Amino acid sequence: MYISKFQIFNYKSFRDSGWLEFQPGINIIVGTNNSGKTALLESLGLEFKDNPYRNIRMRDFPDSDLPDKSVANITFRLDKSEILKFIDGKTYISNSDENVLTIFQEWFDEAKDIEVTVSSKNNIPSIVISDFPKDILDRRSDHLLNIGKPGKVLLTKIGDSGKHELKEKEIHQVKVEQYIRNLVQVILDKLKRQIYRFNAERFHIGNCPFGSSLILKPDASNLAEVIYQIQFPGKKNIYPKLNKYLNILFPEIKKVSAHSNDQKSLEILVWSPKASEEDDINLALKLADCGTGVSQVLAILYVVVTASEPKIIIIDEPQSFLHPNLIRKLINIFKEFPQHQYFIATHSPIVISEANPATILQLSYSDGETKTKIINSKETTELRSLLKNLGVSLSDVFGADAILWVEGPTEELCFPQILEKFGDSSMKGIQILAVKNTGDLEGKRAHIIFDIYDKLSGGNTLFPPAIGFILDSENRSEKEKQDISRRGKEKVKFLERCTYENYLLHPQAILEVLQKENSSLQIPLADIKNYIDADKNKNDKLFESQEDRDNLISEIFSKFSVKYQKTKYYRKITNTNENFLLDPQAIFDVLKQENPSLQITLTDIQKYIDEAKEKKWQSQVNGANLISEIFSKFSDNTVEYQKTKHSLEITNWLLEHEPNYLQKLAEFLKGIIEA
Repeated sequence: MYISKFQIFNYKSFRDSGWLEFQPGINIIVGTNNSGKTALLESLGLEFKDNPYRNIRMRDFPDSDLPDKSVANITFRLDKSEILKFIDGKTYISNSDENVLTIFQEWFDEAKDIEVTVSSKNNIPSIVISDFPKDILDRRSDHLLNIGKPGKVLLTKIGDSGKHELKEKEIHQVKVEQYIRNLVQVILDKLKRQIYRFNAERFHIGNCPFGSSLILKPDASNLAEVIYQIQFPGKKNIYPKLNKYLNILFPEIKKVSAHSNDQKSLEILVWSPKASEEDDINLALKLADCGTGVSQVLAILYVVVTASEPKIIIIDEPQSFLHPNLIRKLINIFKEFPQHQYFIATHSPIVISEANPATILQLSYSDGETKTKIINSKETTELRSLLKNLGVSLSDVFGADAILWVEGPTEELCFPQILEKFGDSSMKGIQILAVKNTGDLEGKRAHIIFDIYDKLSGGNTLFPPAIGFILDSENRSEKEKQDISRRGKEKVKFLERCTYENYLLHPQAILEVLQKENSSLQIPLADIKNYIDADKNKNDKLFESQEDRDNLISEIFSKFSVKYQKTKYYRKITNTNENFLLDPQAIFDVLKQENPSLQITLTDIQKYIDEAKEKKWQSQVNGANLISEIFSKFSDNTVEYQKTKHSLEITNWLLEHEPNYLQKLAEFLKGIIEA
């Protein structure tokens, strides 16, 4: 037995959920706080009351006819043998046809499952049974059997034979009316007893009155009673099994027991390994004195482990009372008992990642109501396969509105810090993740990898869309960049500099992090600055190609509003100075000759050339390698540069002491996110 379909109307934040389909096994319900998870679980548990949907926008229509009743439809899929188990006494069928027994037996003998749909409206439940013989039903209501309908026929199960007998009696002729039960009422009561809902709130179920039941009540209020019963002979195989699984979750608990001091009430005791070994009740703790979560887990385990028939187990926000590691263990225990159907509401990625759910129901609250989306097992299996290709897990991306893919783990750590520092509210809901192998984006596998990203961002899974990819320039040519960007459907952007570490070449920041690793180092700040400058100077031929020279000269002329005519100006510049590029005087003289009214100085030209050299150097030098050289040289090889760790520390130092140093990068990142 399991819930196969569900629909809810006009309840709390639900206007109309539509029909939602579920599967045997573990079903996950996800959504942020106030997305409607608890309301849905209440409905699944057949325990909700009228609480009509209301939307603030309804104020604009004060005269509208608003429904005041909530409705839920739940379809259970059962084996017909389970229906037989429901008929455990005298059951009332609304028909007096003498052929009803034959009709019922023929229907029952058909070898296929049936669906029972429970509908609750105006607090009056009704049931529709698939393919149920019309001749047994009240003809006025076709397939609908309503509780309280008058009728005449008693259906009684004959032992365990699977056969039935009918006795015709008018209701007023039956003296003990409490034994006369409508078939619909029987089925409804039985279904309710198959459902257990465990709330996120802490249970207070450590004690209860004496009793002899082995059936845990839906609210687990008789937990002490049922544990007391399984301690007796004949149930010894159940009791150690329960304690075994409890010990898997809580190694500090060897067993639990139910104990009575006054022969009127029972109390649950929790035994540590030492208390159990010494068999000393004085060392045992009361369940009420144990940590949050033990009572919930004990109640859940009792149902899972001891139930002789399939149950429907509903758990609300297990992460609210269990540590993540215990959640993993609990879900693995569920997998050992696949006969039960599980509904777990959560906003924790751990639950989804571990459960490998049959279905995932995604809830979201928008436009004043809860919206639903079902993701089936085929889609979740495909999602896991695609994520595996990217080297990430579902827990990495769950809950994000969008993904910004970056070069590597360093950027994954540092970019959120930069955006947070510069107060970018658009960053909310965006997860920054590292591309595990950037080489795949430009090699022969490029089209395969980008296809994977497209599938993941297609809106059919829990995977949020990719808003872009930020990669290092790493001396890629413009043609190479354009090719990668084209394959990535123009979502790929490149850092202006060679690597992210090129933005961290700040002498003071590097020195602070280096001395943090080895406080005995006495390094003058000027030495690190000179080392970086020396690297720039040794690249004095950054513009030695004709194309680079022409481009730079054209930029300078354009900046100062003089059109660059290569044939005309090249001879004048080369006649002035063979090494024209590094001589701002030559550029200045030609510009002034062409336009004497220009308001420029030699310093302006020098500054522009220096900035061009800096930009060119930053695009070519590998910043990570340069920082690594500095660490090795100035620590006498006592401190090794660990890229992710130390780059994050340099970033944090800059954000605290020199935030403007990273402002240009922050604007670049914000531009991609806001685009």
